[in-house]
Amino acid sequence: MGIQPMGRYLRTVLGEDYLVIGTAFLRGKFLAQAEERATHDVQTFELPPEPKGTLDAALASTGYPLLALDLRQIPTQGQSSDWFRTPQGTWTIGAKFNPADRDVNTQMIVPADCYDVLVFVERTNPPRHREE
Repeated sequence: MGIQPMGRYLRTVLGEDYLVIGTAFLRGKFLAQAEERATHDVQTFELPPEPKGTLDAALASTGYPLLALDLRQIPTQGQSSDWFRTPQGTWTIGAKFNPADRDVNTQMIVPADCYDVLVFVERTNPPRHREE
């Protein structure tokens, strides 16, 4: 269609000054539009922990509830290198969410190819309205 993804455009224009930060989480709540509804109302969804064998579960297994990894610094060979350069399952949540279809809400990614930095949080919570 002749449309270039924003990330590719920014990488082309900014080069090494462009930093791609990915996020992962084990469980928690977030806000999104329900995909199966005709309305555009935003609601709170809650997800249980990701099953073993996923990127999110692997990061949770480190025992750190908050973690930032500079994937540009991973070794060029060895187990860590192989793992971060192999497809891993992870949540994919955007503006819309379908709680009935796990296949739509997860994807396989190669972390080292997708992100420069990966930030993991064990539990997410939706933003709260703060009274002024």
